[in-house]
Amino acid sequence: MDIHSEIDIDRPASEVWRVLTDFSAYAQWNPMIPRIKGEPRVGSRVSFRIKIPGGLQVPIDAEVVIADSDRELRWVGPARKQLRGLVSGSHYYRIEPRGPAGVRFCHGEVFSGLLVPGTWPRGERTLTPMYAAFNRALKRRVEI
Repeated sequence: MDIHSEIDIDRPASEVWRVLTDFSAYAQWNPMIPRIKGEPRVGSRVSFRIKIPGGLQVPIDAEVVIADSDRELRWVGPARKQLRGLVSGSHYYRIEPRGPAGVRFCHGEVFSGLLVPGTWPRGERTLTPMYAAFNRALKRRVEI
């Protein structure tokens, strides 16, 4: 089960990557993940809280599995691999070239595990607009 969203950004991939991987600045622009600890490098652990509408904050620890500069950042959670059979998310950000000075930013997550089918409809309704809001905020931040 997956969520996929995308947005066109009128800036080079390197600028999108710079903002996306500057975790220390997330509080300034990111409505979904206002704070994240860790580094965008393969094997690194990242810890953050996702802000859910209604004020709930869900803590997540994940492992960075792809950090391909100017192209893709992906992490898989939870970081504790033995829990992934219950619920797991492979969260990705892809930056695809679109002309000489722009990109298509693709953002989504693939969910799996025993608990996913029972929670999927509610999760999809909650997360889909959140991912779109993240995309719009990233676009505003990069294009300023």
